Amino acid sequence: MINFVGIIAGALLLMLMYLFYSAMKDGIFLLLYSLGIQKLFVKKDVRERIAVYLKDSTYFTPLSAEGKKKFIDRLLVFMINKEFIGSKSLRVTEEMKVLISASATQLTFGLTNYKLETLETIYIFPETFFLHKRSPEYKGATKGNKMFLSWKDFKEGYANPNDSLNLGLHEMTHALKLSLTLGQQYDKHFANRIEYWENIVLEKFKNPSRRTNIFLRSYANANPEEFFAVCVEAFFENPEQFKKELPEIFHLLTFLLNQNILDGANDYTLDKAHFETNMYNIPIPTKIKRSYKYSTNHWSIYILIAGCMCALPTFLFLIGDFIFPYIGVLLLFFCIGCLGLLQKRYFFERNILSGKFFVFYAYAGFGSCIASLLLWMNFFIPVSEIKSEKHKIISYHSEYSYGKGGKRFVGWRVELEDEFQFNNKVLTMGSKPQQNDNYIVFEYRYGIIGIKKVEGYYFTTDADEPIEY
Repeated sequence: MINFVGIIAGALLLMLMYLFYSAMKDGIFLLLYSLGIQKLFVKKDVRERIAVYLKDSTYFTPLSAEGKKKFIDRLLVFMINKEFIGSKSLRVTEEMKVLISASATQLTFGLTNYKLETLETIYIFPETFFLHKRSPEYKGATKGNKMFLSWKDFKEGYANPNDSLNLGLHEMTHALKLSLTLGQQYDKHFANRIEYWENIVLEKFKNPSRRTNIFLRSYANANPEEFFAVCVEAFFENPEQFKKELPEIFHLLTFLLNQNILDGANDYTLDKAHFETNMYNIPIPTKIKRSYKYSTNHWSIYILIAGCMCALPTFLFLIGDFIFPYIGVLLLFFCIGCLGLLQKRYFFERNILSGKFFVFYAYAGFGSCIASLLLWMNFFIPVSEIKSEKHKIISYHSEYSYGKGGKRFVGWRVELEDEFQFNNKVLTMGSKPQQNDNYIVFEYRYGIIGIKKVEGYYFTTDADEPIEY
């Protein structure tokens, strides 16, 4: 018998160990700050010092008092969660951390999940750099969970706020996009909307006549990822000209980042009125169909988790109460899993799951859930009167388990003459058969799916009257 108290206690212990690990790894401040208890741990002078670093920011200064507080709160969370490393003997200062974190906060200010959690380490070089001996010279690069920045070029990006050149925003845009493919911690709204952006805007990008637009710098033509990053630079640094030159792309980017960049007084809040009154036929956000190309927040994930969690308990707890062979149970799971494969078209057309992941869902998720549900229904919903079934005993002997205190009696191991229950001739029973007991009688009912559920059993001799089937 499984000790549920022990399982629960073990789960709680693991949770406490994880919290302790988090506290030791990132500090008590980070742990509690991430839980939203900011006011208790951020001193006023820290906020004031950060505000001084941001005094020249054309994005930060128009914000309301509440907007500035939100910006600094998010900046602190981002900054604490990242590791900043100086390269080429560069000493990393608080100003560097604040300004680089501010570029990420600016980009994600309209999103719910703003931490860019897949980005772990930011390497800061004094100026342009080489990633390896044969690499070209870089101003910035983002690869996997690492970002590389030239501090000189980063500062120049903010020195002229209207030239549509900003290294920090450019690289943070790459990090934001990479968060969709490197992990599960990303903004769900952004994940849903990015495919719409790709389908509409990148179709225009493929059109040579649109690619030569003089407003966006030529680097936007390099590939779709750079096109996105260059658009973001122009969106924040030259929004009015962007709206005039490329109104459709501008409004689509407004929708994607969930920011009304021309309305700093209202903290760049974007509402439906922005879309209802525009003349470019940009749809209201609620009309965009959910995309699962990047977002995995789909009901099939919960079915998969439930299936994996319920299959083993169902097998362990119920199978001993059914007069039904092992192979029959496995066949039930397999057949229902095959029915799950019929959902292929639905999943593939919506980019929800594909390939081996879909097959895993069909059998381990759908098949396990439905089969487990049917078995539990069979257990709880009888559809017949109690019947009996007699089987001849060949031999039996006591069965023991061994533990800390020595051996502990479990029951009696009974070997039957005919194949029975799981195609196994050997059963373990709780009560002791008598010396002259040659038969075991099972009392059972049929469940709702036609499997026999054992209601009880007893031992008897061959001299007893025949039982009714």
